[in-house]
Amino acid sequence: MTHAERIRQRDEDDMRTLLNEPWGRRIVWRLMKQCCMNSVPIVYGMPDATAFNLGKQDIGKALLAEVLNINPEAYMKMVKAGKKDDELMQKEMEDERTKQNEIE
Repeated sequence: MTHAERIRQRDEDDMRTLLNEPWGRRIVWRLMKQCCMNSVPIVYGMPDATAFNLGKQDIGKALLAEVLNINPEAYMKMVKAGKKDDELMQKEMEDERTKQNEIE
């Protein structure tokens, strides 16, 4: 096995370890969200910002490809957990708005 193959195997093992743990999947999901994977990267009228976001998205796509190659089931777990977290945060924001409206 060449040195490059050993490094590639080590990197895959590292990702596998991350994806096998809930905390690791949360880290990977958070990184993918920061890479514009769940949003439109285009900022109208701001080509530099669009280019920056597209660069982030390219990194996110590489990360996603690695996840799907190593453990596709982990991706589905991340999607479900991320959706649940988003719904809980949305509910908290709505509850806070309701409380603010009651105060006013």
